[in-house]
Amino acid sequence: MFKRATIWLVFAVACLLALIPTHAQAQALSASDSSAITQPAFDTITDIFIGKGTRGPYVLSWKNIESASETVVLSGRKLILGQHYTIDCGAGVVAFAESLRQDTIARVTYRRIPGKASPGGGGFNLPLSLSLLDRDRANLGLVGFYRAGAEGQASAGVGVLGLTGGAKFGKGSDVSSMFLISQGDATGTGRRPDLWDRSALKLATTTALGNLSFKGSLTRAGEQFAGSKEYGLQQAKGLLDLAATWGKASDLVFASFSYKELEDLGGSQKGATQVASEQKVVLNLPDAPKVTISRAATDKEQPGSAASSVSTDTVQLEQGFGQKTTAAATFQTSKSSSGGSADEGTTTRLTVASSAIDRVQLQGGFTRQDSERAGQATGVDLSAKATPSKRVGMEATYSSLTSDASGEATKTAVKVAASPLDRVNLVADFSRLDTGSGGQSSAGIRVAARPVDQMTVEASYAGKRVVEGAGEEQRAVRVEARPASFVKLSAGLAEKQAGAQQDTTREAGIEIAPSDRLRIATSYRELSNGQTVTTTTDYSGALRPVSFLEVAGAYKDRQSTAANSPDTASLRLALGPSGGLFRVTGQYASNPEDKNGNVQRVGSTILGVEMKLGILGLTGGYTQKDDYAAARASVEKQVGLSAPLFGHGRLSAGCKIAEAMEATAGATTTYSVGYTHIIGSCLNLSLTGELTRHEWEPPIRQDDYRATANVGIRF
Repeated sequence: MFKRATIWLVFAVACLLALIPTHAQAQALSASDSSAITQPAFDTITDIFIGKGTRGPYVLSWKNIESASETVVLSGRKLILGQHYTIDCGAGVVAFAESLRQDTIARVTYRRIPGKASPGGGGFNLPLSLSLLDRDRANLGLVGFYRAGAEGQASAGVGVLGLTGGAKFGKGSDVSSMFLISQGDATGTGRRPDLWDRSALKLATTTALGNLSFKGSLTRAGEQFAGSKEYGLQQAKGLLDLAATWGKASDLVFASFSYKELEDLGGSQKGATQVASEQKVVLNLPDAPKVTISRAATDKEQPGSAASSVSTDTVQLEQGFGQKTTAAATFQTSKSSSGGSADEGTTTRLTVASSAIDRVQLQGGFTRQDSERAGQATGVDLSAKATPSKRVGMEATYSSLTSDASGEATKTAVKVAASPLDRVNLVADFSRLDTGSGGQSSAGIRVAARPVDQMTVEASYAGKRVVEGAGEEQRAVRVEARPASFVKLSAGLAEKQAGAQQDTTREAGIEIAPSDRLRIATSYRELSNGQTVTTTTDYSGALRPVSFLEVAGAYKDRQSTAANSPDTASLRLALGPSGGLFRVTGQYASNPEDKNGNVQRVGSTILGVEMKLGILGLTGGYTQKDDYAAARASVEKQVGLSAPLFGHGRLSAGCKIAEAMEATAGATTTYSVGYTHIIGSCLNLSLTGELTRHEWEPPIRQDDYRATANVGIRF
């Protein structure tokens, strides 16, 4: 008998799984399911991201993807590489030129090359945004998402579902709210969280009355809530945030007030609170220095620890001399207490900034601190920036600090960036730090050149020296060339030396893709540390000679003087057009690498078949896995049948048998039946039931039942 709470929880997650088009959903699943039967030579992957209020980086589900194959769409608008976003195909991350608002959705479509691409750990993220009410002064919406777990941990997926709403009152007042509930264990504790622990709440309001404006918000995210990153919330935190202002910053009188109270709702610091407040008044008197008077205070309380507090009173005078020079004087008094100890101190700071000389910016400052506990400290900091021409930029900084507590320290740094030629960029830097206990210096230079349109050369050097001590040096050079539009050559050499230890890496590669139907690549990498030498030779290729045949394979040969390393091999074959009457797929893998590059000593064989017999659709699969290092083996067989029913509906049934071949043999059989009904062009409903039967020796049997209801919305 099903438990009602479990059914509703599964229903919420299932709704999220069906909220993208069928084609896009299949693409997203292929990015996270390493056991998929069908893997074409060039897989097209679509990752979907919900804006988090940041530029990124956002992690793709695959890394080492095909260069220049991506298409990025933000809220229906296609973005331009370099202008709107940047992408690192090797690391599998994308960053945007502007922060993505929390109500925006970005789609990144790209191609992965079998044998070269590897899972990037980003998984896939399926968002939901459905407007229930949209009027001029009120709105209500259903929001949520489903995020898949890491590869091989499909059960780690989590889903979030909730409501958002808002209303406007008058000309300058509005109220907004959001309530969310998540399914899944966000912290990995394995315990069943209650509703309050896995939910989140946000209430916010703004109002304006003449020169007075006010805004406030209350947010709370439970310890087990799984959508904190996606919705810009702090995990296991409760926050009350109030702020008010009078006038504008440029008015004769401007005043502001803020209050924040943060509470820990879970973990070892549960019950800890932190309260911060600030009051400020600014006087912009004509023909007189700008005066700013402020007070800031912070109070902290932690379970099992003494309370602490810090308060600071500040007075600042700022005066401009012409349009290019400003000077400021700041005086602060501070008080702090923690437990039974207390401290009082004063800080005086004078600063001058000027750009009176064309192409030159100068800044200097003097600081003096007096503390009852730490004693006296004085510091000087100077900086200069100059751009004598469009091709040259220079920056120099100097700082010194003398204190009763730590003695004397000075730091000097110089940096030069230049483009002596149209196709050459150079950056050099030097810094030195001297303290009472010694000193160290570092220097570096980086050169990037493009002697011809189809070639780039990069070289770098970095060195670090400790005064009267050991040092470290790093040198690297890399060349990339495209002698033809379908050929890419690359080579690199890197050395790192620390004392007597020296590591050397040499690599070279070639990639040939004369058409979208053929790609061949090979690379060589050698790593030497003076004691052992490890070489890796990688061969990969993909071929689609006709529309109904796809072949892809890869082989990685490893040699080491220290120990024998197994070679990696993979082969994939697909016969028959995708979605056609008949299609057979096969895959073989030996000693594959995980996402961290570690060799897995396993072998696997996967066979699959897809058939259409009139109105019937038939699928079958066979998977054999041999974990020979652990002396474990398993076999999985599955078959599925589908047929149209009731016009726009489709009935499906399937059976999957998984058997372990070791001594304590066990088998798992899963029977499933489902029905999907398409309602219009953008809405579908599906119902699924499963019976999973576990059997072990000696005869032990356990049955698990699951029911799922999915609502799919195409957007």
